[in-house]
Amino acid sequence: MPIRDTKIKKQGEGGIVRLRKKLRNPDKLLEKVGKILLRTSRKAFREQKLGTILWEPRYPGREPFINVAGVVQDMSKGTTVKNNRFRRRPALIDSKTLRESLDFDGQAINKRGSFTVEVRSDIEYAPAHQQGGGSTQSISKTVRENLNKVLKRARRAKGARARKLESLGFLFQLEDLETSINARPFLGITEEASRKINKEIKKFYEEDEVLRQKEKLRGKRKRT
Repeated sequence: MPIRDTKIKKQGEGGIVRLRKKLRNPDKLLEKVGKILLRTSRKAFREQKLGTILWEPRYPGREPFINVAGVVQDMSKGTTVKNNRFRRRPALIDSKTLRESLDFDGQAINKRGSFTVEVRSDIEYAPAHQQGGGSTQSISKTVRENLNKVLKRARRAKGARARKLESLGFLFQLEDLETSINARPFLGITEEASRKINKEIKKFYEEDEVLRQKEKLRGKRKRT
């Protein structure tokens, strides 16, 4: 989403000189813009949407619902299935790794050139979630053994959760699990971010003039 044109107060000759000086070092402005974009990205995880772009729930249309890829990941480590594997939402916050890669103290805000700033995640799978893509998980010997134990317990336990686990029996027929990942964009400029950025641009270029007017006003008061 493009940032709208920002109207700056009309400048005299001295004002134009000050504007030129500002343009030589816009680092403070770029830092503020970067932080606005970063807050926007982190907010997307909390609200499960980026601006007006709603995130898809996990495995839309699958019944009975269970996070298949999530369970395979759990089975590669042990026989405990996380509780959130049975919930469609929230998405992308199981380990919080992706969200926490968008931190204010790390490399998430990156200045490129004199007038460009970007917000990014250095997590390898971030592009697949931002744009959509696919993943491949091996149904290894460990996964099979642990899943077998889990399903045996589920058959004895019965109930809705047990039925969801039992629906994973098809995994024993696979060598790899191929999963299509829905796009859940978390990087971008929303309407709200655009308004905030325009406000910061306006403030950045007009703050010297505001200070000058305040000094002028104080001078008048002293003379009176």
